[in-house]
Amino acid sequence: MKGKHIVSVSVFFITMLTLAVSDSLRGILLPIYENSFSLGKEQSSALVGISYGGVLVFTILAGQLGKRLKAKKVLQIGLLIFISSLLLMTIAKSYIALILSIFFITGSAAFINIYLNITTPLVFALYQGILLNLLHFFYGLGVSLSQTGIGYFLSTNDNWRIIYLMLAIVSILILAIYHFIDVPTLEVEKGTKNHSIGWKEIIFSKTGSMLILLLGFYFIAEHGTMNYFVSYTNEILGMNFGKSTSLLSLFFVLITVGRLFGGYLMDKFNIISVLFLCSIFGSFLYIFGVVFTNKGALLISSSGLFFSIIYPGLILLIKEYFPKAIVYATSTIVSVATIFDIIFNFAFGHIVNLLTFNVAIYLFPFGIIMVSILLFRLKNSHRSEMVIEVT
Repeated sequence: MKGKHIVSVSVFFITMLTLAVSDSLRGILLPIYENSFSLGKEQSSALVGISYGGVLVFTILAGQLGKRLKAKKVLQIGLLIFISSLLLMTIAKSYIALILSIFFITGSAAFINIYLNITTPLVFALYQGILLNLLHFFYGLGVSLSQTGIGYFLSTNDNWRIIYLMLAIVSILILAIYHFIDVPTLEVEKGTKNHSIGWKEIIFSKTGSMLILLLGFYFIAEHGTMNYFVSYTNEILGMNFGKSTSLLSLFFVLITVGRLFGGYLMDKFNIISVLFLCSIFGSFLYIFGVVFTNKGALLISSSGLFFSIIYPGLILLIKEYFPKAIVYATSTIVSVATIFDIIFNFAFGHIVNLLTFNVAIYLFPFGIIMVSILLFRLKNSHRSEMVIEVT
């Protein structure tokens, strides 16, 4: 039985790695999209905003399907949509086709990601923190490897569509493997009253609103870095494309390394205290990195070590505070937090045009500073006040 579980977890890790490669393409290829489709800054930031609209729509869909279908079936549906949208990208010739492709690629990836975050820790219940951080270790590994590899590939080859075709082929193989593996059964599938709590009770509770704000500001910091760091270092700091992608790759390499040890820290110490300290150190490094421009770019990359466990830690907090509504609470909170991504990315191009990139880049460390402040408040709240029981 344990052998089957190990195979399942391994497939989940490979799936997460594949999703990471897909997500990293958005930031790496943004300057190339601008050239290929003749986009301005406002159009390119709108493109990123629309992609997070896909995250919002598909995360809500994941929560609804979780009420009706088994997790394995939901994952297979997500992979089918993901594969189809990757193939659409290989033939996209217009801005509209690009928008549709990005919308469905990013949305379906988030759809799959939600279920991987929920099901993976359930395989071995005693090691939930370690498993969740290992899952995100593979995400970081996928992002860092793809940024280095794709950066090198694009320096010698301008056919970026081949990358999407290769991703589609790998995803088809993963979908085939899912037919043969075991996926943990969630509580809703066992007939429990997992969804007797409503979305309003989640969103407007003290716990839900705090977690939404935490995730929302964290998304601004990490996703902003993923999507715009290459453009910033290339256009403003005058670095070549290879060096820009290498620095972004280092950011995610350190996220990957941090997640190797982060699960152990969260299993041994208070989760909120660990997350608070990481957010403090991460924000200091990021701010100094921005202030010192070219000389500080390496500090921004180094902040990835402290960013590493914040997202998986926040997902674990959702599980802890909503123990009887894990799937629905996770999808609801992540969905609403994604609105931060959408608004931020639609606004970012305008902010760059209005205040310049040199000023707009400070929004990323501002996001992680807000995470520190909110974690401090959460740290000083009584757990009994925060846990939401479902009747």
